[in-house]
Amino acid sequence: MDSEAQNEEQSPSSLISLAVHTTSKILQQYNLQFAFTGAVASHIYGEALSLPERIQILLFSPDPDPWPGTSIDIPKFKETLAQDHPEHFISFPHRRLHFHFHSHSLPYPAPSSLEVVFTAHLSHSPSVPHIHIHTLTIDTINTLPLVPYPILLLHELQTWDSLPAASASALQATRGKSVLHMLSVFRRRTDWEWEHHDDLAMFDARLHTASEARAARFFAAHPSFRKEWQRLGLMPHRRRLEAQTEEEGEGEGLVQLARALTITEKVKNGIVNKSVPFAAPSSSSINNTATLRPAKLSRMQIRRLAARTAVDILAAHGFPCAIFGSMACKLYGNPRVPNDVDILVLPPPPSSSSSSAASSPPASSPPAPPTQESLKLLLLTAAPHHFTLKPARDPAASYRVLWFLPTPNTPPTPHRACKVDVLLPGVMGLPDLSVREGQGQGEGVVWRRAWAGPGPGLGGGLGFGGGLGFGGGLGGGLGGGLGGGPGPGAGAGTGAGAGEQGDGDGMGLLPVLPFHVLLLQKLQAWDDHRRAAEARNALKAPVDVQDLEWMLSVGAGRFLRGGRGGRGRGRDWSWDAVWGDRGVFEVEFERRSRERVFAFCEAEPAWKGVWARLGFVVP
Repeated sequence: MDSEAQNEEQSPSSLISLAVHTTSKILQQYNLQFAFTGAVASHIYGEALSLPERIQILLFSPDPDPWPGTSIDIPKFKETLAQDHPEHFISFPHRRLHFHFHSHSLPYPAPSSLEVVFTAHLSHSPSVPHIHIHTLTIDTINTLPLVPYPILLLHELQTWDSLPAASASALQATRGKSVLHMLSVFRRRTDWEWEHHDDLAMFDARLHTASEARAARFFAAHPSFRKEWQRLGLMPHRRRLEAQTEEEGEGEGLVQLARALTITEKVKNGIVNKSVPFAAPSSSSINNTATLRPAKLSRMQIRRLAARTAVDILAAHGFPCAIFGSMACKLYGNPRVPNDVDILVLPPPPSSSSSSAASSPPASSPPAPPTQESLKLLLLTAAPHHFTLKPARDPAASYRVLWFLPTPNTPPTPHRACKVDVLLPGVMGLPDLSVREGQGQGEGVVWRRAWAGPGPGLGGGLGFGGGLGFGGGLGGGLGGGLGGGPGPGAGAGTGAGAGEQGDGDGMGLLPVLPFHVLLLQKLQAWDDHRRAAEARNALKAPVDVQDLEWMLSVGAGRFLRGGRGGRGRGRDWSWDAVWGDRGVFEVEFERRSRERVFAFCEAEPAWKGVWARLGFVVP
């Protein structure tokens, strides 16, 4: 039986399967990492609404790379396939590539070929390194590599959200139906539990972050599948979009964190005792006599609880601290939910009574200075039901990774728990904001809760490290501010009452690095990640860019005088006054920061003006 007769006996579904398997075998000959995506991937999963009209393939960086130093040249690769395999591929005008079936008399309405559409994953750019995808993030069915179904769902959500207004009424209804269908599939397929959000970020970090707002908009139009959005790590029913400040004039908006569940905490002898309320069954529940279960915490609530618990334990043992990194960005108002909590521990200064030590009999040797590992062990010992230590990824590493567990026996996964990094001044250029005698908790440490827009009740002032402070609070909040007066001067630590006023969630304020210190620290993280050799670290660079874009476009106007937004235009952003403050920035860190700003402006030239207004030299 010839090939044409064989094709006539095949169904459209089997022809698509033939095309997909044949294409997969051919691509493997080119040492490519790839995965099927779009409608054809849903078809292979067995959950498509209709037959796919094309074969969509996501290409990752080749190994070895046949095009060194550049991203995959898709048009050239299409020509190569058509030349090397004319029995399967044919090239059409406008660089379109089709897989053809060698059949012109199919007994049913079906095309004689399927278009093959390639998409390069993470094209090469100065801010996005050319890296290899982590193979664990790719699903496999019948030897066919597939983009994970949750990512297919978020891509479809992106398509629904990006339709132009002129065609939104008709096409959005169709795309909305497709998203609802995929959510129903995700509900039914409980084996697709999506807890490893780092895997999602490895595919497309920007997609992961942008999906927060998209899911909120979709949930507003289709208020269903609440639990499925939760399984994806998104909480659209707990969020609402807030318009950005009128000065920014941008419509993208912020995703506001909903108020956390009431959680009372008490620090006693270094032990944090928490009382978590139980959620009563809804009046609309089918069975109102159901057993009461603890209320489920969102990812952000888990991270706030982790930060609150660690900060209280460290403070009870005499270690002031400040939150930095992505968690600090979130507390300032960045919409992205952080993956972990980074804490800078500020060792207490030597006691002034040391001068009289000679006249007193020596009781014992002075305690050894704290290390990162000893501080992790302190947290584990103080709250063994909420902290655990896990081995590092590198078997040869001497350190262990600290995880916070909201409830005992919680698996340490990014969705149900939270990784906590504890660092000391000097590591990665972090400043020493240690408490000096006669001063409060940490010079320049700012106390903040999650950003909820300007208005009364948001206190804490805008504190700058090294004795530089601005008082008055924000939008009529707590007066006094941090660091003393309305201009440069002797810092006086925390403003009166700044750490006592809560916001109704039982967690109160959290100490964070001053915004200008955090800005350069986040810039350093971007520089380190873009130079990283490991894929899991290099893939964090685009996320850092997104955080920096928010800090420069929104945060600078709110928290930096002289920054964008028009506040404090008379502020002198000289190196000696701010960036050259030796109480905060070392000489080497200042020099490297200048270089990093210059490199960032070359990679992201849209932000030259903001950096220039902050006193930096730009290309």
